[in-house]
Amino acid sequence: MGDQQGMEHEIEMTRTHNERAEVPDGLHLRCTCGWTASAHDEATAQAVAQEHLAVGEVAPAPATP
Repeated sequence: MGDQQGMEHEIEMTRTHNERAEVPDGLHLRCTCGWTASAHDEATAQAVAQEHLAVGEVAPAPATP
């Protein structure tokens, strides 16, 4: 993984609107370090982002339903 100390982590969250009612909107997170993740609800997206900021991992997180 390499040394991540001192790397600034800033997360941007964008929403994708799905026109089909059976498909939830998507929330996509991208960090300045290259880490990415997806979620379908705000609470999960915030929790995943906070975990990333706490740990500082750069590996992409799996999509979370």
